[in-house]
Amino acid sequence: DSAVINFGADNDVTLTHVHNTGLSLNDNLTITTADNDPQLTLISTDTDASAGPRINMHRDSSSPADDDVIGLIAFQGENDASEVIDLSFIFAQTKDVTDGTEDSNMIFQTYSNGAALERINISPTETVFNEGSADLDFRVESDNNTNAFFVQGADGAIGLGRSTVAQSGYNNIAIGGALSTTG
Repeated sequence: DSAVINFGADNDVTLTHVHNTGLSLNDNLTITTADNDPQLTLISTDTDASAGPRINMHRDSSSPADDDVIGLIAFQGENDASEVIDLSFIFAQTKDVTDGTEDSNMIFQTYSNGAALERINISPTETVFNEGSADLDFRVESDNNTNAFFVQGADGAIGLGRSTVAQSGYNNIAIGGALSTTG
């Protein structure tokens, strides 16, 4: 009748029914299966134009501060030494928590050659690809050209309509078969 189920030797884990809200679990939750079926399915049967189903990640801090990490999704796997590695991340961060001027940041990281690399940083003032200056090529594909826009990671040379740039340097732009020097 109390709407609470206690678990553990010291009742340290509780499952609580909250009226008109749902269930509340006061500790970590792990769902384990031995197959590739979905481990969690969220279903909304609402029929309006609002978003649903929805996941809210709320960092409920009594003293929020600039640069707090407010959520992290880690994609883990194991290497051939059976070590668990966070191979990809998506995390969100506050940049300014001042009421009326709030700013946030979202960062996407992946592993390459044994190291975590920041691939995309969406900040309050810009969107940056390859913030850490790794030797990574950047490519935009169109409907008929896999290299509609290409930035060569090794030297920053730009190709339009091609994946290789004969001459290197930030002032060199290769268009189709020709090389154009600007600057």
